[in-house]
This record gives sequence, structure tokens and C-alpha cells, in this order.
Amino acid sequence: MNFYVYSLFPANNLSIPLTFMQIRVIMMQIQGGIYMRLIGNLIWFLFTGLLSCIAWCMTGLLFCLTVIGIPFGVQCFKIARLLLWPMGHTVTTHFSAHPIANLIWIVLFGWEMCVGYVVSGAIYCITVVGIPFGLQCFKLAELSLCPFGASVQ
Repeated sequence: MNFYVYSLFPANNLSIPLTFMQIRVIMMQIQGGIYMRLIGNLIWFLFTGLLSCIAWCMTGLLFCLTVIGIPFGVQCFKIARLLLWPMGHTVTTHFSAHPIANLIWIVLFGWEMCVGYVVSGAIYCITVVGIPFGLQCFKLAELSLCPFGASVQ
């Protein structure tokens, strides 16, 4: 039994005959990415994300006690939000958006956190199972180095 999948674009009037098994495989591939990301996020949340998020939130609250520290506290909350559910998000850094704030962050505490996340990511990447978690650590290293002007999507 063949099914016909029609294009969504009116300029393309081609139809592709697909069997039921081919459609099922395509649907499993689409859903597999969603489920694997969910499982990865749950594992991350239970073993790494929750405690790290609490630590980053506490640090952000400490920074927000002073008026000068409020911008740094906001960046801590940005990192904490990514730590809860990192898989499926992308980080885009824009150093030139706030170069002075990024330089202050890097000199005072950004480079230490970046090195910590890179080392953690390298340790995770030793095993095949840990590679997705290592990639998340590398993403966090990028964000923790230059959080000002960075966007998490």
C-alpha cells in the first residue's frame, strides 16, 4: 500500500510514493530527536543542572545586593536558566555588544569558570555516552566566558 506525500509548496507539484513503513520510520526519526533531547535534559537536570542552577542563582542574588553588581547578577541568572535545560538551546555570544563589561567579567571570574567547564566537558567526552553532556559543558564555557551581549535561544 503506497501513500502519497504532497509538497507544501504550490510551485512543486511532485508527489512521492511512500510505504507505510517509510512513513513510520520518518516519524520515529522526528520524534526520536525530541525524546532523546528530553531524556538528555532530564539526566542533566538530575545529576548536574539542579545543583549548578541553585549555585548560579545564589551567586546572582549576591551580586544583586549592590547596585554595581546587578548587571553581573543578571548574567548569572542567564547562565542558571541555561543550566536547567541546556539541550536544544544555542548560545550566540557578541563580545562587541558590551566589551568593557565582558573584559571585567573575564578578568575577575569568567576565565576560571570557562576553564572549569572545558575540563568538565573534556572528562565527559572520554566516553561515548558522555559526549552530549560534554558538548553542553562546552556551550556553558562559551557563555560563562562572555555572557554580556550573549543570547540563549
